Amino acid sequence: MRLLVLAAVVELLLPISARSELPHEIPFRYQDGLIWLKVELAGKKERMNFLLDSGASVSAIIFAIDLGSVSECCQQHIDGILGADFFRDRIVQIDFKAGKICLLKNCKLNTANCDTLRIRMRNGAFCVPVRIAGNPVQWMRLDTGCDSALEWVVTGTEKRRMGGPSIGLSAASVHYMNVSARLGKHSFNDIAAGIHTREIFPGEDGLLGNGLLSKFCLTIDERKSRVVFENPSYSPAANH
Repeated sequence: MRLLVLAAVVELLLPISARSELPHEIPFRYQDGLIWLKVELAGKKERMNFLLDSGASVSAIIFAIDLGSVSECCQQHIDGILGADFFRDRIVQIDFKAGKICLLKNCKLNTANCDTLRIRMRNGAFCVPVRIAGNPVQWMRLDTGCDSALEWVVTGTEKRRMGGPSIGLSAASVHYMNVSARLGKHSFNDIAAGIHTREIFPGEDGLLGNGLLSKFCLTIDERKSRVVFENPSYSPAANH
């Protein structure tokens, strides 16, 4: 599940600049289903633990608030997040296999090995089209701050097409079931999806998280409003 605690305390977060000069390659550690970065900030002697969270609209430093429970869940302290503003006006490639983020000058990939989906901006975040359990396309938040594969907002129509045993749903809890999912030409079966009867974010159909995203080499090209999913058998690109 996405770290919703972060969204709940956004008014207590101090925005930081995501436009700083950065190296072309940034190493990361993929742990507990999340992307961890070591960030150096002016005036700080020690490097800080940040999450790359494309599902958050802004980058932020967390301060003056006890997020011990969240840090305990992640088994380490969280100092801040790099949100969707980090991706703006950039071409950002997330190479899960190599454990690095590449800032590309252009997006020249082997199109035969890739699938390109368009991006829609909703609530300051990236949303992409996903088909779940044979339902029509739904727009889900591309969320690297979500450690699960799918968090699916189910309406009456989708509920009829879920298949499998019936599920007792309540606003106070999230139930999971295995579903099929399709991203462009890539299909997956038996994907664990959290089932929600209420919207997580207004006008969005759920979250597409790292449980699925990590199966690809992912390139987010905000300039051209597209995201490129490179085949799970990809070779890390070197066009930066």
